Amino acid sequence: MNKGKASTYTMSNYTLGHDNNFNLIRLIAAFAVLFSHSFSVVFGAENPYRPLLESTGAPLGSHAVNIFFVVSGLLVMQSWERSSTPLSFVTARIMRIYPAMIVYTILIALVVGAAFSSFDALTYYTSAKTWTYLLSVGSLVNPHKTLPGLFGDNPDAFNVNASLWTLRYELICYGALVVAGILGAFKTKWRFGLLALLAAVVLFGLSQTSFVANADAPYGSLTRFGFCFGIGVAAYHFRDDIPLHWSVLGLVALGVYAALGTPLYSIALYVAVGYAALWLAYIPSGPVRHFNRVGDYSYGVYIYAYPIQQAVVATVPEYSALEVFMSAGSITLLVSVASWHLVEQPALRSKSTIANWLSRKMVWRSRQDSNLQHPA
Repeated sequence: MNKGKASTYTMSNYTLGHDNNFNLIRLIAAFAVLFSHSFSVVFGAENPYRPLLESTGAPLGSHAVNIFFVVSGLLVMQSWERSSTPLSFVTARIMRIYPAMIVYTILIALVVGAAFSSFDALTYYTSAKTWTYLLSVGSLVNPHKTLPGLFGDNPDAFNVNASLWTLRYELICYGALVVAGILGAFKTKWRFGLLALLAAVVLFGLSQTSFVANADAPYGSLTRFGFCFGIGVAAYHFRDDIPLHWSVLGLVALGVYAALGTPLYSIALYVAVGYAALWLAYIPSGPVRHFNRVGDYSYGVYIYAYPIQQAVVATVPEYSALEVFMSAGSITLLVSVASWHLVEQPALRSKSTIANWLSRKMVWRSRQDSNLQHPA
C-alpha cells in the first residue's frame, strides 16, 4: 500500500485485515459513556450538566453509543460475509454478548448487590428480586431490573445499570441482519441499495411518529439505533465506493449544519459521527495501532461502569462527578481487562468449536427424525 496516498483510498483498502484502531475507538467511546454517566450518578434526575447536549441536541454518552452501533454494523456485516453458515454467525454473536453478561450478572447480583444493599444478607439472598434479576438481566430480556435495597440512598436511587438497555437493540439489529442475509439482501449492490433506501425511508417515517420518537417508550430508540447500525452495514457493503479523506469529514459536517432545525438533522448527525469514527478507525496510523493488539476492553467497561460508579457514590457521597469518573474509571478498566482475558476472549476462541458441535448435533437430529418418519 502506498502510505503517502492512504487517505485518498476507499474503505475497501482498509477492511481486509485487522490493522486498525477499532479497539481504541470503542474503548474511548465506552469511557465517554462513563464520563457522561458520572454526572447522572452524582446528581440523579436533577443532573444539571449533560456534556454536548445544548450544542448538538444529544449528550456525549448518546454520541458514544451511536459510534458503537455504527462500528458494530460494519464489523458484524464483515463477520456475516466471512461466516461459513448463519449458524456460525449467530454462535459468534452469542459468544460475544452472553458469556460476559452472565458473569457480570452473577457478580452484581450475588457479590456487589449483597455488599451494598441496605437489606441484611438473609433478606437479600431470600428475596425473589435477587434471583429474578439473574434471569431477566442475564438474558437481557429486562435489563432495567433492580436489586433489593441496592443503591437506594444514591441520587440515582435503585438504578443498578443505566447502560444495559441498549444491548437489546444490538440483538435486534443482529436478528434483522440475519433475516436480511438469509433472504439474499446482500447478494448485489443494487438489491442491497434499494432495500437499504426502503428501510431508511421506513425508519425516517417512524421517527416522526410520537411513539417511536419517544425514547422512553418501549423500543422508542429503534429508529436511532437502526439508522446507526445500518450506516455501518452500508459502509461495509459499499466500501469500494466510499473514500476516506479529511475533506469528506468537512462535507458531512457541513451537511449537519445545513440540516439544523429540520427533521433530517438527527440522521445527518448519525452519518457525520459514523463517518468520523470510521475515518479515525482506519486512517491514523503509527504507534497508535499497537493498541489494537492489547485487547477489546470496551464491552467490559460498558457493562460494568455504572454499578461501579454507583458503588463509588454510595461509598464516598461527597465525590464530585470528575472524582467519580477518575476513581470508578480506574476500577472499571481493571475489571474490564480481567473480563476480556478471563471470559470474553476465551469465549470467542471457542465459537468455532461450539458452532461445529451444534452443526453436527443438528445433522444427527435431522437424520434421527428422518429415520423415524421412514423406518427401514
